[in-house]
This record gives sequence, structure tokens and C-alpha cells, in this order.
Amino acid sequence: MKSNFTRSFSSLLTGAAFFVFTLMGYSAFAQPANDLCANATAISCGQTLSGTTINATFDNAGSCSVSNTAPGVWYKITGTGAGITLSTCSAVGYDTKLSVFSGSCGSLVCVSGNDDDFACSFSSLRSKVTFNSVNAVTYYVLVHGFSASTGNFELTATCAAPPSPPPANDLCSGAITVTCGQTVSGSTANATADVAPFCGTSDGTGGGVWYKLVGNGLPATLSLCNAGTSFDTKIRVYTGSCGGLVCAAGNDDDTSCSFSSLRSTVNFNTANGVTYYILVHGFSSANGTYELSVECADPCNPDDTDPSITCISGTVSVQLGPEGTYTFSGNELVNSASDACGPVTISYSPATVSCATLGSQVINVTATDGSNNTASCSKTVTVAAGGDLPEEWDASSIGSAHGTATFPSCGEPTYILATNGNTTLTVDGLFFVNQPLCGDGSITVKVESVTPQGWAGIMMRETNATGSKKVGLKTKLLTQLGREIRSTTNGIGTTSLTSVPPGRNWLRITRSGNNFSGYSSPNGVTWYFAFSVNVTMSSCIEMGMYTESYNHVDISTGVFTNVSVTGGIPNRPVADTHTNATQVDIFPNPTTDDLNVNLTGFAGQATTLRLLNGLGQTVLNRDLGQVDFATETLSLGNLPKGIYLLSVESAAEQKVFRVVKD
Repeated sequence: MKSNFTRSFSSLLTGAAFFVFTLMGYSAFAQPANDLCANATAISCGQTLSGTTINATFDNAGSCSVSNTAPGVWYKITGTGAGITLSTCSAVGYDTKLSVFSGSCGSLVCVSGNDDDFACSFSSLRSKVTFNSVNAVTYYVLVHGFSASTGNFELTATCAAPPSPPPANDLCSGAITVTCGQTVSGSTANATADVAPFCGTSDGTGGGVWYKLVGNGLPATLSLCNAGTSFDTKIRVYTGSCGGLVCAAGNDDDTSCSFSSLRSTVNFNTANGVTYYILVHGFSSANGTYELSVECADPCNPDDTDPSITCISGTVSVQLGPEGTYTFSGNELVNSASDACGPVTISYSPATVSCATLGSQVINVTATDGSNNTASCSKTVTVAAGGDLPEEWDASSIGSAHGTATFPSCGEPTYILATNGNTTLTVDGLFFVNQPLCGDGSITVKVESVTPQGWAGIMMRETNATGSKKVGLKTKLLTQLGREIRSTTNGIGTTSLTSVPPGRNWLRITRSGNNFSGYSSPNGVTWYFAFSVNVTMSSCIEMGMYTESYNHVDISTGVFTNVSVTGGIPNRPVADTHTNATQVDIFPNPTTDDLNVNLTGFAGQATTLRLLNGLGQTVLNRDLGQVDFATETLSLGNLPKGIYLLSVESAAEQKVFRVVKD
């Protein structure tokens, strides 16, 4: 603001003129920066700010617990959701007033005010105001004076700690689910007071929390009689909904509680599937920590209720496996199966079907619970014979051949191979049912038939590539055997025919190192040597049975029975070996000179010992006649080092052994 002043000086002298001087000047007094509400200075909790109302303008803020008659300045503070105290009680000051508003500078709403703080140690003419704030709301504070007083002051803001948030289950809509056998703990401190229908006991003012329980159709007990409960409790239980609660049960004092009769326990019968709302609160304004236990009668003790089961609908067919059986397992015929008290096990009767039960078969399916209660259903199943190969065999089309392999699951074990493949000297075309052979081994088959004009046989080959090394023996069931050999990969193969008497439809190939020998038999007992050849192959090769067509168009089918193999690969199942149980031992092997052959198993039989070299040539032949001695000694000292085959032959059987001469 500004002011003017005039000062006059005069000198009166007799007979002299006088002059009057008027001096005019200006004086400026600054207004406080927060003179207006719009420029209110922010103050924070715990802060003390110095200020002045000197030269402030009159605000005419009206009465707010105190009248406004003197100039003032403005502050603002943000609400915390708790109590805020503003005070001018300090050594610096004058006779102040405080007014607190919400709203806006253009539309102030009175909150509270104070003139004199009689508790102030400096002067009761200081001011202090306390009010409950709303979180994040801006409050405008006017510091002004009594009457027209102005002066310097200090304003201090002190804030109470904000209240803890209410529990998550403070309201019915936030009820926490509890289950039978569960114990939960918590606190009703900071919870809001609930207004709910009278239910065994009345409302309290100390606040409550909510839980919910789904009934199982049996009695339930809810108890606050626990060590973790610290105050005078009440408990109420309702059905219905949060917006329409219906009393089920309630309790104030459990006089049987060993901790305190001021704890609460309620018992009530539940309806299966109904939700029960549980209100835990205190007597009158009491609140504190609690421990709530939930106990329900066990519907499964005793369990005398049968499970439920339904079988699947529609047509069901099963196919027997190569072993001629099919076993039902799991839930394959079950649409649904359940029990209220736990899992069920499924069983079938009959559990296994076989070739004896081809066609329609009624299968009874039973569900059994943990208490041996049962329920059953039945399903009619069509049982059909299968044709899949046993798992130890693979089916391979070699070259441009196409083929099929069938192993009927009922009847004599039979392999049926059909193909249009045809083999030339350079390219193989055949259908091969095979399994790995690592090291030494053999394969034996009986060829039952081969049509039309094709070949059926057995083979050992290094791989299933069309130009692989191979050794094969095949027949048309006439008077010739075919031998197929390829000694180099992708090399020219050789095929030679050997005349044999009719009926030699049993075939065998043995491997001993890189020596492969072929045999034929009319009966699977008496075996006749066909060939022996050395072909260097990997340790692990493929062996099996095969068919070939006489051209690349027509289908030839070979039928094999009495299939047996020796050797194989570790941990891979193989078919039962067709061998005679007669025991023969040879030792030492390898040998540098004498080889001892224990013939105990051939005692009383006319027996011949034949030793063949790697070319299949007989280098030693000894006709023993009837075996009388357990051990026969062969002298090999004059033979070159190498691998030989020892054939022990009688009218009943033949055994072949690999012999190493060092």
C-alpha cells in the first residue's frame, strides 16, 4: 500500500516575507506471498513454517467456528485419512485464530476453527485446531488474528498415523471360504461394524469379519474357543445372500469353553451344497484377535454309500493282439465313475478276451471305493482277431517293393507276407519282416506256402538299403533252393540254385562272426547243409523272412510258421526259439590244437561230427556211430587259423557251433 505526507516549515520575521515548503513522499509496505487463498503455501505433516499477517489484506472468509475480523494468510494441507492438528503455539506469535476449510478457494466449506489454545505453554492467545481428514482431500488453512490483530507466527502441522486398512473380509461380499477341518486366524481390529439380522445374538459396534462355508449335509461346529482368541466374541451364521441374510444359528458365550466363557461356539445342521455366511464380531465394542476352527461330521465315517458308474454308449470293438488276447484297462469302457468319499478303482470281468471269445462278449465293469462298496455296469463288446506283427518284428519294403505283413492272432503262429517286389542282381525288391541281430545268431522258419510263382525265404542283411550286403536262402517249394549273396555294398549280387528233394520247406541261416551258413530240412529235425559263405558285415545287422514276386506287378504271398531266432539285441524281446534241449559243450574255444566235444546229450544216438571252413567246405568228418563216451576230442593242430563251424548231427537233430582256431 502507499501513503503521502506533508511537512511545513515557517519562519516569521518582522517585515519579511515567508515561504511554505510542502514535501510529499511515498512509502511502500509488501503483502505476504500467501495473502490470498489462491496462493496458499503448502504445509506437510511434521512441518513448521514461519509466517506473518502484517500487511495482509482482510479476507472476509466468514465465520468457521471463529469469526474472521482481522487480515490473514493462507496455507493448504492434503488429508491423510486420519486426524490433523494445526497449531500456532510457539514463542513467536500474537493473538491468533485458525480456520480450516475444504472445497475450493471460490467455494470454501467450513471444517473447523479455533481462537485460543488454553493448553499452549507460551500463551493461551495462540490457536490450535484438530480435525479428521479425508485421504487426498485438500484443506485450506486461514491464519488470522483476534479483532484486527496482525503479527508474526509459526504454524506447525502434526498428523496422526493413518488407520490400518480393514481386513479383506470386512464385508459380507468379501467373505473368505473355509472348509471342514480348517482353522483360520485374524483380527477384527479396524473392521467396520455390521448391521445384520438378529441371529441368536445381536450386533456389536466393534466391527466384524466374514467367512463362508459350503454345507455337506451333516452337522457343523464353528468355535472361537481357542488359544488365539483374545476378546469377548460373538458368532452368527446365515444362509441366503449378502443382500438377504437369513438366520441359521448364533452364539455369544460358550460357557463350556476352557479358555473363557466369553468365547463363542455354534453348532448347526448344514444342507448339502448350501453356502453359510459366518460373522465373527465382538460383544459391544470389543475387538481383537481370534482363532476360528471349523469342524464337520465326516460323511465317510462310516462310508456305506455305493459309488456311481455308467458305461460308455455306442458300438465298441476290440482287436486281439499278436499273442491272441486283449486286456481291458483304465476307463476305456467307462463313461463316468465317482464316489463322494474318494477315488474309485475300475475292474473288468472278464478282464481279458481271447480267441475263444471271438464275437459278442458282455463285459461287466465294476467301480470299487475305498470301503469296498461297489457299483457295476455292463457293455457288449465285439471281439475280433487281429493281424499285427509281434512287437519284436518290423516290416520293411526294400527297393520299390510294396507289401503287407499279417500275423493272425488266432490259430497257429503264422506270418503272411505279400509283395510285388522283384530282386535283380543289382537292385533288391522284396518285402522283409525283420529284427536286429547283434553278434552271432540264427533264424529258422517253415515255409508253408508261396503263391503264385514267387519266392519265400529268410535273409540276413547289413541294412535295409536296396544295395546292402546280404545272405539269403529262399524256396518256391519245388525242388530247388535259391541262395542270394551280395558281399559288397551296392555291388553285384549272386543268385544260385541248388536242387533238393521235394519237401525241404524248413530253412535256417546261422551267423558266426562273418560266416553265414544255410540249411534246409524236411521236418525241422534233420538238417541238411546248403552253403557257407564269408561276408564281412557290421556287428549289428537285420535278420528275418521275406517274399519276392516273379515280376514287378503280380502279388506273391508267402506263409511262414515255426519261426524262431537266436541272438538278437540286449533288452529286446524275441520270439520263442525253436531248438532242441539236447546239451552239447565244446572246450576250449578258442583252441590252438585239441577241441573237446561233450556229447552227453547225444548218448545212445548215431552221431556225426563235421567241421567246415569259412567257404563251407568240410575239412574234418568223423562218423561216431552210437555215442558211448561223453567226450570226443578233435585234433585241429594241422588246420590254419580261422573261424570254423562244427556241426553235430544225429537222425533227430543238428547243432552247429562256431569254433575259433588260434
